[in-house]
Amino acid sequence: MTERKTSKNGVGVMRIVVTQKRKQLAQEIATCLQQNSARVGETARSRTESRAEKSANGSCTGSRAESSPCPVDAVENFSVVAAPLTNYKKENFQLPATFPDWVFFTSARSFEYLDKAQIAQLQSLAARGSRYGVVGEKTAAALQNIGITCAFTPAANARALLGVLSEQLVADTGIAAQNPPCAWILGSKQAKPTLLAGVQKFGMKVEKIAIYSPYSLPCLAEDFYDADIVVVTAGSAAVAYAQLTAVARVRPAPIIALGEQSAQDAQRAGLEVIGVAARPTAADIAKLILKIDLENSRK
Repeated sequence: MTERKTSKNGVGVMRIVVTQKRKQLAQEIATCLQQNSARVGETARSRTESRAEKSANGSCTGSRAESSPCPVDAVENFSVVAAPLTNYKKENFQLPATFPDWVFFTSARSFEYLDKAQIAQLQSLAARGSRYGVVGEKTAAALQNIGITCAFTPAANARALLGVLSEQLVADTGIAAQNPPCAWILGSKQAKPTLLAGVQKFGMKVEKIAIYSPYSLPCLAEDFYDADIVVVTAGSAAVAYAQLTAVARVRPAPIIALGEQSAQDAQRAGLEVIGVAARPTAADIAKLILKIDLENSRK
């Protein structure tokens, strides 16, 4: 990990960049880090004071009392900023006229590019019996915002969604009567073919609708030049980061990925992945950052 920048009070600062244009996630991570690091720091002080007291009373050796299990400085100073690596453009698309038995959304961003007529069409399909499945909790929330409920708990990735769908189809006694069942897959034009191939193996007729396309920005934002950790929020951002740092001749920072797919994309792009957040929430990301920070402080 790169050498930390020193703050005005002389304490090292860990610089974290979140690969998003919106600042909300970065601000939430900063708040979680501040809250959790304060608790960890207080625990460290208490343990140190307790061990020092035991040492003074002859209950602990001096060498053990002098060693803090959790260096306080390592968990008290963070700088978290948001900076984009990619932008997005809407594709020229139309929803098919066919009735789908299933509608799958692979990203929450898809809903940003749906117009009122298309949203009304999706709502009408749900009322007529189309069932919806999504990848990610944020995608499920976006679907809920337009008044449609998922047929099952949102999956973490395409493979997990296929697993849940497989169980659903086995339990669905009416699926064999469909001739053949139809599915729509809506999301990024560059989405991996995993879901498409899996649904086709279930014997469904699939229509893939590209809603939007990501593309890399022309240059690397200054915030990335001295980053200690980069939180990659999507596979396309990981690829863009690898490309832009190569052009700028900047050594890439270690990566925390949101999800296994983003982690795999980052590794394929030649980046060092040091952690994968269990969920794309500020709390989970902050816990992972604190864990990594403490592990590095002990080296």
